[in-house]
Amino acid sequence: MMRCVGMGVAACAVLLLGLGQVQATTTLYLTTRDTSPVTLAGVTFERGDIVAYKMESGTASLFFTGKDYFRKSDGTTGAAANIDGLYVYADGRILLSTDGTARLGATPLKFENGDIVLFDMASDTASIFLAGSGSSSIFRASGGARGAAANVDAIHLMDNGHLLLSTTSQEKLGTNLLVIRAGSIVEYDPVNDHASIYFASTLFRTSAGAFVGPDAINVDGVSMFGGSLLLSTNDDPARLGAPPDMLTFHDGDVVMYDRATDEAKIFFSQDLLQCNAKDIDGLSVLTWGQSQEAVIPEPVTPVTACGLVLGALGLAGYLRRRTARA
Repeated sequence: MMRCVGMGVAACAVLLLGLGQVQATTTLYLTTRDTSPVTLAGVTFERGDIVAYKMESGTASLFFTGKDYFRKSDGTTGAAANIDGLYVYADGRILLSTDGTARLGATPLKFENGDIVLFDMASDTASIFLAGSGSSSIFRASGGARGAAANVDAIHLMDNGHLLLSTTSQEKLGTNLLVIRAGSIVEYDPVNDHASIYFASTLFRTSAGAFVGPDAINVDGVSMFGGSLLLSTNDDPARLGAPPDMLTFHDGDVVMYDRATDEAKIFFSQDLLQCNAKDIDGLSVLTWGQSQEAVIPEPVTPVTACGLVLGALGLAGYLRRRTARA
């Protein structure tokens, strides 16, 4: 067996990784917009919580309990909030947005539904990462001035420092005054204040396979996995991908989409959620152990979903094959 004598933890991990002795783990972080509790792999969570789901093992745990951190106007915990945009750093810090006014931190930070907040659970501190409300808002008024209010409902921080964003309604963003739609995913460069379309809202399809209009579908969750886009929608059903392999999916599914090939497949199925509340709102994916590849992880242990036990082989096949053709 290879030993890391005299090496630090990070250096050892890199060495073992190169030798193929470290197995990748992929964790999917999810929030829900449903007002009733949701159960995933035996763990119950509700609006304001973040659940961590380990894809390979099919196990879940509560990563963030909203009522322990969101603050009331008097500064005490126990406030209700809905996290509708989410990005989780490898060190456990969180970027988030909410669908209304909320407060976070031991010294409470009050923020609005267009703001992106950086929160550190370890120190219980919060700060504005990007403002989407007030005079410093990154969003633009009709005349082009900054300061327009918006509702951000999907977040992903890219390796180059840009952000993938989606909003609940039509907005303008960047010095180039890019018009974005509820179903669009925008790449935003905060240094140069420039925005571009990363995923167009018109890529969604009708039941007949035609492209939809620009405001037909609302994207409410976004992440990346191995160069492929992950997304969820507020609409149920929604459709992506070129016929005859068009995928029909639901508001509790997470879809992996390849922009180059116009191919979509289920990354996470809402059928793993028990049982009457299945609307995913925010999502983030973190992979450790090797470079991400756009291959859906296969659970190695059975997962219970609404009383139905899906074995590893059955679930893996289900996740790969679940498509609905027009």
